Amino acid sequence: MRSIPFLALIALLQCTPSETPSFDPVSYVDVFIGTAGDNGQLDPAATVPFGMVKLGPDTDPLNHSGYNYEAEKIRGFSHNRIGGVGCRGAGGNIRIKPGIGIPNANSEWYRKATEEGTPGYYNVTFQSGIQAEMTVTNQVGFHRYTFPETDSAYFVIDPAATFEKLEVLDHKVISINGNELTGFITAQNVCNQGAYTTYFVLYASENFGNTWYEDDKLYWLLNTQRNQQVEFSVVLSPVSIAQAKKDFEVSYADYDFDKAREEAKERWSSLLSRIKVKEEEDQMTLFYTHLYRTLLTPVNTTTTDNTYKGTDGKIHRADGYTHYDSWSMWDTFRTKFPLITLLYPELAQDFVKSVEDLYVNGKFDWAGFHEPVPTVRTEHTILFLLDAYRKGLNINWERIYPYLVSEMDSLPYRSPDNWLESSYDKWAMSQIAEIVGNSKDAEKYQNESAQYRQVWANHFQPINDSSDIMHGYGLYEGTIWQYRWHVHFDIEGLIEQLGGRPQAIEQLSYFFDHHLYNHGNQPDIHAPYLFNAFGAPGLTQRWVTKILTGPMEQHYGTHRKWESPYQGKIYKNDPRGYFPEMDDDDGTMSAWYVLSAMGLYPLEIGKPFYELTVPILDEIHITLNNGKTFEIISDKPDSGKYTVESVTLNGTKKTDFRIHHSVISEGGLLKYNLK
Repeated sequence: MRSIPFLALIALLQCTPSETPSFDPVSYVDVFIGTAGDNGQLDPAATVPFGMVKLGPDTDPLNHSGYNYEAEKIRGFSHNRIGGVGCRGAGGNIRIKPGIGIPNANSEWYRKATEEGTPGYYNVTFQSGIQAEMTVTNQVGFHRYTFPETDSAYFVIDPAATFEKLEVLDHKVISINGNELTGFITAQNVCNQGAYTTYFVLYASENFGNTWYEDDKLYWLLNTQRNQQVEFSVVLSPVSIAQAKKDFEVSYADYDFDKAREEAKERWSSLLSRIKVKEEEDQMTLFYTHLYRTLLTPVNTTTTDNTYKGTDGKIHRADGYTHYDSWSMWDTFRTKFPLITLLYPELAQDFVKSVEDLYVNGKFDWAGFHEPVPTVRTEHTILFLLDAYRKGLNINWERIYPYLVSEMDSLPYRSPDNWLESSYDKWAMSQIAEIVGNSKDAEKYQNESAQYRQVWANHFQPINDSSDIMHGYGLYEGTIWQYRWHVHFDIEGLIEQLGGRPQAIEQLSYFFDHHLYNHGNQPDIHAPYLFNAFGAPGLTQRWVTKILTGPMEQHYGTHRKWESPYQGKIYKNDPRGYFPEMDDDDGTMSAWYVLSAMGLYPLEIGKPFYELTVPILDEIHITLNNGKTFEIISDKPDSGKYTVESVTLNGTKKTDFRIHHSVISEGGLLKYNLK
């Protein structure tokens, strides 16, 4: 547990009740959790909520999003990345490295003890004595370098830098004039799928003097006095260099480093404060860090002219809303977007509008070749839309209905897991058809979604030696055991195929008792909550609490079953924040933690309900955007056990472990009595 400095403790003790310091959740965020090795694939880059710029260190060796906590050298500081998305991530562009001595592009040793990171800010000192600080606005990265006295300071500016295994398709420095450098880069996206183009304008705090190009890098030699500071403001735009200049002049011309840093902190505090929790400090650190991780993408790509660059490469207007890009729907639809819809519906409404734009302008399962920013993939976007609509958001179904129909015609059925996932989309389409009054389509897609049953009976019902083989039968990153529960949309049908509720509980219990569950990947992350639906809520309470607080035994990586299992906590307050090969999947697993820690989980995406289980936090206060408050209180016994004796909603005893979204939206008190 973190200690409180003596003077701060005295100040707290001297406060009168009216002087009680305001609660600041930013202080509980540890941006280094999950940044070591392959234990989260995350980074400490400075960014604002849903910010286009993610300015941070690229270590040597690199990692998935550019950073490895255990590395001892830094290659420089780049301006874009996506955390926890597998492959080798994407981004790492426009890299700046300071140095002293003979100019070179080599990595620099840094002093680990000096490294500091908080939401919106990063700070480190190199062995050479150069201090590097980073902060941001939505589309500007601010650098501040403080030098020791030297006559051989230099910078290396590498516009064409990118992460390993990602090809730079095109790049150019357009101009260097006074203190201004302009250019663009086109690079491959995550898993080498498609490409994005980023335009940039770099403003230095003094004019470029002694410069030269070598290997596509700009070298700048300068003399510095002791404690002299050199600053950069790097503006990114997916539209053009001219638009980058205009956006900077209109929105950020009066910003300096300190103003940007303070505003970034205020923006994070505002969003994170929507939930106030009470628990031991270690749990609060985990909670707010994972909440922070869910608020990094998608990113705001709207210009000051209320325009954005579409996936068709054209410029479109975004009147009356903010347009967002950078999607990873394949798993975030399960946890992250339902969490955002619950806590920040005003943001989710803009996400919905942006997804409508995506369909109209050109939506690809992975990425196209005219993406405005690094992005991942967009399968199951239809489920996000249906879920948002069921929870009160507005969808222009007429605008996108033809595109949804076209998408249904191209869903994959190559493998058993494809059948389950595509059937889920077809079920969602049947619901949407019913919403718009197209009964013919509703019946058609409902019938097509039900065809999964024969595939399930053939491949997932029989359990044998091949049921525990990763990629067996062509499955994507999972086993038959892990995918057989992937029938969110027809749980009653799943129960029927398992032989009834007692048999369903027995088989799901076997799955967990024999460590066949894999929390490091996503096909089965909803499985603990199926016990609720099967009629055994006590087992949901048992397994969710165990996953959250550990220890757990895990046998699977992304592509294989290990000979020696991992044993320990899954979520840790540590740079190795997850177990090996478990990535955050762009906030999917962070959102799982946040929802589950609150005792809420959206088991059936597309239906406005949450499963209830025992929260691991004593008190949870959610400030809704309508001004009302929903509170969740746990009356924990001294024994430390987490079994629910009773649950009351606004003083009335509940008879089930389910709650409707509208009930939460109206505010109230959910209280757990535990035994």
